[in-house]
Amino acid sequence: MVKMTSENPTKQIGVYDRKGSITQGKVADILLVDNKLTIKYTICRDDIAFKGVM
Repeated sequence: MVKMTSENPTKQIGVYDRKGSITQGKVADILLVDNKLTIKYTICRDDIAFKGVM
């Protein structure tokens, strides 16, 4: 699922060198969810953009 939703799309649009995986030196654009798929955090460009109810 991770490759389908992050790695493959960023490779297709030519930005995998800076996005699409959690790797040192890449920009952190991450959506963290719980086991019910409730959004807990949205991190955009290395900053927390949204913090859900815990």
